[in-house]
Amino acid sequence: MNSRNIFVIAAVFVSFLLLAGCEKSNPTQTTPATTTDQGAMTELVANDNLFSPENSVLNDGNPNSSLQKTSAAIVPKAWGIKISFFDRSLNFTVVSDTIAAAVVTNTIGGYFWIYSKDTTKQLVKKNFTEVTNRNVKFVRILRDKDLRKNWKISELSILQGGTTDSGLTIQEAVFFIGNDTLDITDPLNYYLRVGQTIGRWGLHEMPPSAIAPLFKIQVTVKSTDPDSDIVVVHRPLWSLGRGIYHRAPMKLISSIPNGDGTFTRVYENSWIGAWTGRHNVVVNAVTRQSIFVDSAAVSSQVWGIPFIVQ
Repeated sequence: MNSRNIFVIAAVFVSFLLLAGCEKSNPTQTTPATTTDQGAMTELVANDNLFSPENSVLNDGNPNSSLQKTSAAIVPKAWGIKISFFDRSLNFTVVSDTIAAAVVTNTIGGYFWIYSKDTTKQLVKKNFTEVTNRNVKFVRILRDKDLRKNWKISELSILQGGTTDSGLTIQEAVFFIGNDTLDITDPLNYYLRVGQTIGRWGLHEMPPSAIAPLFKIQVTVKSTDPDSDIVVVHRPLWSLGRGIYHRAPMKLISSIPNGDGTFTRVYENSWIGAWTGRHNVVVNAVTRQSIFVDSAAVSSQVWGIPFIVQ
């Protein structure tokens, strides 16, 4: 289904940008008046919860152990991501009196932590840095003295990024939500149009109930590893009367050798329910060596699809 005919979605990660292109968190700081249109649009992105996956959704938090790294192979018991650094910038490519466009670039840093089943190793930590991008378009809706009231997000692309040196590539993501389907192969050129009413994309509304219908995500990954890679999805889940964010493993449903030393694999995960609000579905594909081989650097790819339930 064409993205311009789907539903209301809007863009990836955090609620603490400064007025110029980059952001830092400072909860006690008083935000000065916005004096430029670009500052107003930057603030618009900063205050939208749909721009929140990198530093919140992907963050698994601190492990509770000290570092004891070795050079041996790892048989992992558990693993996660601790994000200790986040930075966002907006590079405006078009700015006119009525429309604007920008590239939103996010840089996150921290470490992977891996618990081994071998109790003599305890915890392995690996430093990593990821960069993600997303395109966003704005339109003028007013000419108020408060510049923050004059603009709204009109279109945005899917989030795409990962580590600099990656041994795998996400080639396609298909996201099923109720009776709607997003089939994405070119994330930064796959635009979702925001309607005049929050909660609408094109002519289609997001599920109006807090308990939304079936969600399913399928991801196609091309990899050089003869063993399957590790692919997880971070997504909202309505469970036992409350909403939580959950990192779930994606099941390998097919694996095909390409004849050139690479493999094309499809992974899938499904769930029921999401509470009313703004959410993100973020797929993180990690090479097997990143988690199973102590000496291997972290290598990963990330795609993120935001959506709204109301």
